[in-house]
Amino acid sequence: MWHDNRRPLLRPPVLAFAQALASARADLAEMHFRHLSELSDLRREIDELRSIVSDVVGTLRAQADSDLVRMREELARALLRLAPPDGKPLN
Repeated sequence: MWHDNRRPLLRPPVLAFAQALASARADLAEMHFRHLSELSDLRREIDELRSIVSDVVGTLRAQADSDLVRMREELARALLRLAPPDGKPLN
């Protein structure tokens, strides 16, 4: 900014402060952009991990259901083997 006699209107310390402030704002804007990028990357990783955990849980549930059916069948066969030949209950 210039005055009528072409002298700078802002004094050097004020101008230096304004430049430092502009530089700090630029640095903060860059840091903000980097943080947003990192957050975006982390969200993608979290989504991928959630998908993996969901697949593992689904597989384990299916396996547990299959194991439960098999164990019930084994229990039924074991109870038939233990049953007395006359068909009377054990107790």
